[in-house]
Amino acid sequence: MVSGGCLEADVIRRAGWIVRDGAAVEEYATIIEDTAEIPYGLGCGGTLGLLFEPAGAPEGEALLGAMKASLDGWKSTIVSFLPDGDRGLRRLVLDVEDAVSFASPELSMAEIAFARDIRVGGECEGRFVERIEAPQRLLVLGAGEDAKPLVEMGALLGWTVEVADSRAQLVTAERFPRAHRTTVLRRCRTGCSSGRRSDCDDAQL
Repeated sequence: MVSGGCLEADVIRRAGWIVRDGAAVEEYATIIEDTAEIPYGLGCGGTLGLLFEPAGAPEGEALLGAMKASLDGWKSTIVSFLPDGDRGLRRLVLDVEDAVSFASPELSMAEIAFARDIRVGGECEGRFVERIEAPQRLLVLGAGEDAKPLVEMGALLGWTVEVADSRAQLVTAERFPRAHRTTVLRRCRTGCSSGRRSDCDDAQL
């Protein structure tokens, strides 16, 4: 979603044509104009810049790869050198240790070094920096009926949800299809339930 609903149809309609020669930045006015052919007025009185890029290009694949890795808990910093004139989109992907995991061949070592110093969320001379974080984790202790809507809401938010309970008949993937993991907790000899081996020799995840 890129707006309150008034831009999406035009973005979908024009996206394939816009990227026919590669990535491009398009600007949309957000000023209310009743006489405009397509009224994009969003009420904020500015402009909205959108980056269109073909997913099959190496830069697009690198971004999608970083997004996929984030689902496994890996963080990345993405520096996009926006297309300008004869220069197309270039991209740098840094892992959590600031090592280069992808760099467009056109990027020089000086540009890579300079890009490391740009703050996340900022823009500097056509460079945009963003950080892809791992999803929030939600651990639900207890697999009763009241846990089902909680798991559903967490999944809808894009969180990594895990459900844990000592009742094996309740904590199942069938009852919680949106959970990333279901865990059966073993009961300790003292009567507690734990997933930490340091608490009880019988406990396991």
